[in-house]
Amino acid sequence: MTHEKIREYAVRALLAREGVFALKGRYDDAVKDCEYVLRITDDKVARGYAYVRISHALERKGKLPEALEYAEKGEKEVKGIPFERARVMNWKANVLYRMGRYKSTIETVNQVLEILRTLEEGEDVLIEKSIAYNTLGSVYYGMRKLKKAAEHYNLTYRMREKIRDLMGIGMALNNLGVVYTEMQEYEKALECLKKSLEIRKKLEHKHGIGSAWINIAIVYDGMGRYREALRAAKKAEEYLKEIGDIYGLGIVYFEIGSIYELFYRYLDAERRYLLSYELREKAHDLYGMFEVAIRLGELNLSMRKKEGVERWMGVAKKMLENMEWKTPEVDLRILKGKYSLVYGDANEGLGILKEVIDDLDKDDTEDMVRIINVFIFLLSRGYFIPEMERIKEMEKEEIKNAEVRRKMYILLYLFYRERDGKKAKKYREEAKRLSENAGVPFQLTG
Repeated sequence: MTHEKIREYAVRALLAREGVFALKGRYDDAVKDCEYVLRITDDKVARGYAYVRISHALERKGKLPEALEYAEKGEKEVKGIPFERARVMNWKANVLYRMGRYKSTIETVNQVLEILRTLEEGEDVLIEKSIAYNTLGSVYYGMRKLKKAAEHYNLTYRMREKIRDLMGIGMALNNLGVVYTEMQEYEKALECLKKSLEIRKKLEHKHGIGSAWINIAIVYDGMGRYREALRAAKKAEEYLKEIGDIYGLGIVYFEIGSIYELFYRYLDAERRYLLSYELREKAHDLYGMFEVAIRLGELNLSMRKKEGVERWMGVAKKMLENMEWKTPEVDLRILKGKYSLVYGDANEGLGILKEVIDDLDKDDTEDMVRIINVFIFLLSRGYFIPEMERIKEMEKEEIKNAEVRRKMYILLYLFYRERDGKKAKKYREEAKRLSENAGVPFQLTG
């Protein structure tokens, strides 16, 4: 056997072993195998793939700038090979998405799809198309365009089913479960996520198992089954800690913090939020950092810590300056309005919150939650603004999320307590019943 043939077999064996290491979460070992491949071969395809796999390991460890650098090295290696270039660019798009660079992600995915349209549609091409659609689904999810996200994830699922790719089916089911959760279709979400979990257990895919568990926790949270949510989140923590997935752990600690906050365990919640922020900072997850900063600002407001609110508002403002997609700014405006109302100029605070309410769309689920929270905050402090008349319309809304429904009843009680005693009593009892069912303390403030 020639030296060239021996080298070729060695490269194949190393890349195959790297795949097993990555599946088990042994990312440092995976990187070592890829680095060895780069030392022993000049083959463009093998080198491009090795760079991508190093990028993958770095992404899993939260080193996104380095992951992007290696993805771009891989792209240069395979520049003149259309299919390989599409494959590398697909991965690059994923890294860009994780960095919150949505415009760049969409541009890169569109280039991938352009290349793939010129190729004969075999199994490999179908896999790359499904990856491209999955990334677009993730971008639309991040932009809160949930129907478009579900459409793209469904396309991915159908393509993976066609070629009977278990890993891809598990991924698509997980992502569909996440979107259905946001759409408050909890039973569908749970069905998808449990199927995904079973597939990933069979594959012994630890990152996938951890990811499925945290998403199951978020579904239970939405259903008001908080004890089950906490148990699922801790299972996710166990798997993701083992493989050092700091991005996933950032989500886990945010979820655990949210549950503790519901139970008014503010110090426990703060500790988990701080852990989440630290991990998301390491992962260069700007949108995640912004989300945690806002939550910490709100928590400090609840704990009456003025300096804490100021600190986290400043952090969130700094994050916003570096974000391509500015829609989350509304949460910073709400926090600023509340802060002004409590610690500064009440008229200024009311003005900010009125403007925010006017800008929000009550037909959007997230915006309706924001409206409910702002109105509870104002009414519990004795403030009334004309915009609150829309509460009468909101009274008819069908709400599936258990915590949002509970808050809606608290809001309706606060609104009617000086207008209609009978209605106020009814809504107070409903809010109390939901609180008892969920096992959370019953408190009529915001």
